[in-house]
Amino acid sequence: LPSGERFTVTTDQGDLSVLGTIFAVEARPAQTRVLVTEGTVALSGLEGREVKIGAGKTSGVSRGAPTPPVAFRPRDMAWAARFAPKRHLLYSVDFDDQKLGGFQGELARDARGGRALLLKHTDSPFWGLQALIPEGRVAGFRPGPDVYVQFSLFVEGSAPVLFQTYSSQQKKEFKAGFHHPGGYWRTFTAPLLSLSTYLDPGKNPVLTSDLFIDFEIYVGAPKSRQRVLLDDVQIYRRVYR
Repeated sequence: LPSGERFTVTTDQGDLSVLGTIFAVEARPAQTRVLVTEGTVALSGLEGREVKIGAGKTSGVSRGAPTPPVAFRPRDMAWAARFAPKRHLLYSVDFDDQKLGGFQGELARDARGGRALLLKHTDSPFWGLQALIPEGRVAGFRPGPDVYVQFSLFVEGSAPVLFQTYSSQQKKEFKAGFHHPGGYWRTFTAPLLSLSTYLDPGKNPVLTSDLFIDFEIYVGAPKSRQRVLLDDVQIYRRVYR
């Protein structure tokens, strides 16, 4: 879509505005329900109140107003699976096999019963916690149409989030910024071609010839002491049938 425009789905109960995402909609005469698998959807009812639904969450419209987003089970999306794009994984790690996948750090048990990477404190003057794959620990990855980075974070409290990677071709850092409300697991997704530089981003776009050679995630302000866990890291290409 052109900058500043939204793709909106209108049902009898309300409107759904797409903010860069994959989602499914169940629209019936008396009920609308949306389930989000990637990105974020803004759902508003006839009364005008809006909620934003992140990946792994579902919401609906009841009596003209959207309901609070809650987690849904994978089987709730089974009916829509044949319509969704497939993923060709270029890199993937979920830590449950106790392998770090190139990341530095230690694993910890999470409340879901699996394992996740515990972010460690960093000496950065701008950030408090870091997860890092240094150069040489994994094969480099290239951007391209429909190539995405995705990762999930548990953060105890509200915090800014940054994904950063270094292009060996342009000799520059490229980044994407997010915000975590805190208190639950949240999944973040970004197209690699949408990453930007720190200086003059409009003049230094990501190129399909770039080779990204590291993987960095930063969370929170300097000297932050909250517990942050990382899980389900993927770089993938969407494949449409």
